Amino acid sequence: MQNLNDPTITAFKFESRIITAYNLLHCYLEFDGLVPGIENCTEEHLSGNPPRLYRFKQLEAMFRAFEIDDLYSFESGQFIERNNSLFRYAQTIAMISDGRLSSDRNNDLQQCFFTLMSYRKEMENVLSFGCGAYHIDSKLQRNTYEKIWQFIWIIKEQIVVIDKLIAAIISPEGKSFSIEDLVRDYGFPDVDITELDMDCL
Repeated sequence: MQNLNDPTITAFKFESRIITAYNLLHCYLEFDGLVPGIENCTEEHLSGNPPRLYRFKQLEAMFRAFEIDDLYSFESGQFIERNNSLFRYAQTIAMISDGRLSSDRNNDLQQCFFTLMSYRKEMENVLSFGCGAYHIDSKLQRNTYEKIWQFIWIIKEQIVVIDKLIAAIISPEGKSFSIEDLVRDYGFPDVDITELDMDCL
């Protein structure tokens, strides 16, 4: 089990070189925790902080790949209305309702997405507890954090259920893109975010 205060932990580390809706979700959650407030999410505002700037650029490229206009369209769920068809989201709606319901209104699914994301963002605050505690001198304090992190990893294993629902709304077809495709077609900057993070510590 990896300690959560390991500065090399980031959702922006794509070891398989493949990006899915699940990756997009986790990158968004990480970025949102670092840069809260959509008004702060511009290249100009982030230009003095390379780790945050390049997270933003990578996230924007992922949005383009998944046919999401921008950060606002994602957070509001507007991308669902743009891409809505009953057939496209039929399996996603069945996943959410355990096969008991269907919907003929795209705003139903938008509200579901907004609700799931609101919960998931709140949980991310819990799951990232202690991530910035890089220097813990006291052995007792370190043991305290490790006890908490044990429970956090248990929650992380369980919250996958919610993450799969959100990913199925983002991309009901389960699309995936190679890093090479994203670089060529969507302007993805292929930089090492971990290296940028370590340079700024």
